[in-house]
Amino acid sequence: MKSNKKITIISSLFTILFLFGCETTPKSEESLDNYARNDLFGEKGQTTGITNETMEDAFQKAIESEQRGDYDKALYYYIQCLEFEPNNAKVLFRIARIHDKQGNNTIATRAYTEALQNDNSLILAHQALGVIEMENRQYQKAQGHLQKAILLDQKRLTELGTKKEHGYHTLDKESPINSYNVSGIIEDMHQNFDLARVYYKLALTYDENSANILSNLGYSYYLTGDLTVAERNYRRAINLEPGFKRAWSNLGLVYARKGQYNRAIKTFKQVMSEYDAYNDLGYFVMLEGRLDEAEYFFKKAIDMSPSYFKKAYANLEQVEMKKRELWLQKQEAQGGDEQGVLSETKVENNKPVPELSSASSNLAEEKLAEEKLAQEQAAQIKLAEIKAAEEKLAQEKLAQEQAAQIKLAEVKAAEEKLAQEKLAQEQAAQIKLAEVKAAEDKLAQEKLAQEKAAQAKLALVKAAEEKLAEEKLAQEQAAQAKLALVKAAEEKLAEEKLAQEQAAQAKLALVKAAEEKLTEEKLAQEQAAQAKLALVKAAEEKLAEEKLAQEQAAQIKLAEVKAAEEKLAQEKLAQEQAVQVKLAQVKAAEEKLIQDKLAQEKIAKVKLLENKIAQKKLAQEKLAQEKAAQEKLAQVKAAEDKLAQEKLMQEKAVQEKIAQVKAEEEKLIQDKLAQEKAAEEKLAQVKAAQVKLLEDKLAQKKLLQEQLLQDKIAQDKLAQEKLAKVKAAEEKLSQEKLQQEKLVKEQLAQLKAAEEKLAHERVLQEKLAHEKLAQEKLAQEKTIHQKLVEEKLAQKKIAQQKAAQEKIAQEKAKHQFELFKAEPTVKLAELEVTASDDIQMVQLQVSSTPTIAAESNPQLDPNNK
Repeated sequence: MKSNKKITIISSLFTILFLFGCETTPKSEESLDNYARNDLFGEKGQTTGITNETMEDAFQKAIESEQRGDYDKALYYYIQCLEFEPNNAKVLFRIARIHDKQGNNTIATRAYTEALQNDNSLILAHQALGVIEMENRQYQKAQGHLQKAILLDQKRLTELGTKKEHGYHTLDKESPINSYNVSGIIEDMHQNFDLARVYYKLALTYDENSANILSNLGYSYYLTGDLTVAERNYRRAINLEPGFKRAWSNLGLVYARKGQYNRAIKTFKQVMSEYDAYNDLGYFVMLEGRLDEAEYFFKKAIDMSPSYFKKAYANLEQVEMKKRELWLQKQEAQGGDEQGVLSETKVENNKPVPELSSASSNLAEEKLAEEKLAQEQAAQIKLAEIKAAEEKLAQEKLAQEQAAQIKLAEVKAAEEKLAQEKLAQEQAAQIKLAEVKAAEDKLAQEKLAQEKAAQAKLALVKAAEEKLAEEKLAQEQAAQAKLALVKAAEEKLAEEKLAQEQAAQAKLALVKAAEEKLTEEKLAQEQAAQAKLALVKAAEEKLAEEKLAQEQAAQIKLAEVKAAEEKLAQEKLAQEQAVQVKLAQVKAAEEKLIQDKLAQEKIAKVKLLENKIAQKKLAQEKLAQEKAAQEKLAQVKAAEDKLAQEKLMQEKAVQEKIAQVKAEEEKLIQDKLAQEKAAEEKLAQVKAAQVKLLEDKLAQKKLLQEQLLQDKIAQDKLAQEKLAKVKAAEEKLSQEKLQQEKLVKEQLAQLKAAEEKLAHERVLQEKLAHEKLAQEKLAQEKTIHQKLVEEKLAQKKIAQQKAAQEKIAQEKAKHQFELFKAEPTVKLAELEVTASDDIQMVQLQVSSTPTIAAESNPQLDPNNK
């Protein structure tokens, strides 16, 4: 079992996408179809012509640009170097390295490959290609490049004459440390743990303070169950890098595997909250098969969480499902009924199972699919074994039946010979055969009736499933109706906003008309016109501020509606895409409306500035009209006062309308919450009904199988009884025949003594044949019965052994769990790491930033279910 867990953990390493910690992810990579020198520049542009007289000049400028971090210019100069020397491996390597840093893996791979084609001794090029292939999950290719880099490095070190450790030369500053580190990861994947540790220790001979390499070494020991050595390396890594979160997490996993739950919780709390720590610990012990402890920790996490803990609820339900599967397997092994399923597998408080987060949904689905596939394969293997045993028994039974039929044929031949001699007995034999056939027809009719009854039961189950599907469809239609209501409210709000904007534009138009009229009549009154424009501008600014406040309030309302829609979309994942598209359209329309409005306001301000300049010019020319302008100004002021009053009334009406809309929105939200609550309750009921239906279906299926088995046994028994009757009839006919022959012999005793002797010998032979046939048949039946009894006893013994092992494992786990609950809380001071500690632990990592840890491993990551 321990070996299986190791294999499972190792296989999960293949799901790690960020083994080598690339800083950027390539957004778009170049196509290989049109690969040429200019394509090496990427998407930024192409080189045209040579701007340097010599290659040395271009190469020096390229190095200087690369050192400054100007990679585009460095690429430009490197590609110019290829104009002088197209096959220069050194230049191609530097071009590939720049693209590798920028995340352009396709161009980098092509350039690295071309560089190696021109010079296969470039160690760093082999290492870089190995890292890229690892990211692409091409593990065999990656291993080839990395081993080539190690071979070239060892050859170089051999020439230098460095000392050897573990069969390899010790590394120096020019060695490809990452090649050794990543090769160790690959060997761990292939379960070559000794070779992996040799690579890690070689890398540590050069960089003994690398937390990443120490974590990889610790993880290698963790995979083989050497927890003490793993803990030592993890603690050394933590001592070197106290903020190493994944090291703390894996140190907690070591304590959890040891059964030191308090220390595990304290360790997890160094990098996460307490309720997350309980959730992670529960997930780990669930993977170990300790379901009672896992259930305790998940409930503890739910109780401690300040809000609804989706992950813990999902994990808790997974524990309940595993318990139920174990119970069903136990019932199937013991032949019991399934009446107590609901009491042991019912989800606490009938709470709906929350969906996993989208960030971990893909990994969780892959893990669950792998587990399900393994279970299905095991079930198929068991079914295949059962089927093979049944086929073997059927073949043996068929062989026995064929042997019996052969013997019966021999008997029948003898009977036919006797029948030819005794035609008078033919009618009685035909009557008996007719009775046997009638009995077989009756059995066939009974079997057909049973099959019809089974079909009727299946039809009832199918009808129940269709009813559940109709209820689910009705719920989806109700949700769509809710979305339609929300959409209608949004459209109504947009129409009201548009009406307000149109009213504001109308007011601006009125103000603009008044200004133009005032300009035409009072061009000479500059000071008064300026004052009037200032007043108008102040009014416009106030109006703009009020309008902005209204827009902000409307945006807040839209944000609340949008939040409600997002919540509904999260609960109804099937409708998420449509809702998101609709929200995007609404948002785009709003942004377009805002942009149009800003453009209109900008145009209005420009026109206002132009009018102001014209007013100033005309005011200087016609100062004589000041008195008339003052009178007109009084009229304008009166008009403005009237306009302000109308504006105040309109604002009041708008506020009332906003209050109504707000009240309607609150009511809509309350109705929506009530409907969602009802939908959740309905979903819980449907789920409970589905569970009950599944249990009823299983019970019906089992009952039907038992009934069919009993019918088959009864049919076999009836056939045997009929065969015995036929045999008795044959024996009776034989006896009658013997009596008749004896009578004939007695009558012809004097005349046919020789014939009587021959007839007597014939009778003895026939009797011996019948007795021999009966003995052989009895021996075969006895052998079959003994074999069946032995198989049944063997199965019973295996089941008892399995039950005893499970009971011992449960008692052991329960004892450890009771010890944990009775163990006093470990103080945080126990977990402090000092410089003198030599026990440390981290997960697998590559030196650049790649890591293998519980967060990236679906087997150990509690976020991936």
